[in-house]
Amino acid sequence: PRCPVIPAKAGTYWGASICAKREHTPRRADGYEIPAYAGMTVTWMGEALQSPAMLRLILVRHGRTAWNVQGRVQGGGGLDEVGKAQAAALARRLAGEPLAAVYASPARRALQTAKPVADALGLPVRRRSALRDLDYGRFAGAFVADVEREDPGLLERWRNAPETVTFDGGENLAALRERVGRFIRQTARAHPDCAALAATHDSPVRMAVSIAQGLPDAAHREEYIKTPYASVTVLEVERDGAMRVALHKDVAHLAGIDE
Repeated sequence: PRCPVIPAKAGTYWGASICAKREHTPRRADGYEIPAYAGMTVTWMGEALQSPAMLRLILVRHGRTAWNVQGRVQGGGGLDEVGKAQAAALARRLAGEPLAAVYASPARRALQTAKPVADALGLPVRRRSALRDLDYGRFAGAFVADVEREDPGLLERWRNAPETVTFDGGENLAALRERVGRFIRQTARAHPDCAALAATHDSPVRMAVSIAQGLPDAAHREEYIKTPYASVTVLEVERDGAMRVALHKDVAHLAGIDE
């Protein structure tokens, strides 16, 4: 087969309780019907089912780092103890998923988040520069207080009109949109009938959701698309390029992990 096959057994799938009987549709607690993996023959209690062809792209933000709690512009370095626990919980959640590939940003924190998932599934982690965080240029890793002192008004513009900001020596949101969109298109071509994981950062996940929902760059800082650490967001991408957000910033697997 072109893609892995979902194991035919009752259990937990995307935080939903799967019924052991074929006639029952798996649902999350909020009532959302869990769609079958696209373009695959899904074996369910010994019965083969065929679903429409599409990529199911599972986007995860990296786990927490020390920089994330130090008041810096962005995360950096490796996962802290909480981040490692989050990555382990993510791996447990995805251990039975039929992933065709695991991709990650080259950043250490993203690679550390992807590796437990890849190891559990016997897959390599494929680094992709398109998944790196927004480039904040000379302010990458800087403390927020230092940015406000060196460039008064920059962070206010970033909060209220992010589409107007280009970071000195770095990127703007138009550049981020181009490379995230390119990654989605390339992954859809590589795995048109499968599921793939991408471990990345808050801004790229926000942008992927914006692309799928047709949101402008002006919406980038809206609270409702902010991505929690180690959360799961799923895009369904059809062969004609149409896409939708099937799951957004889900953290059911992180219950019991204190930040």
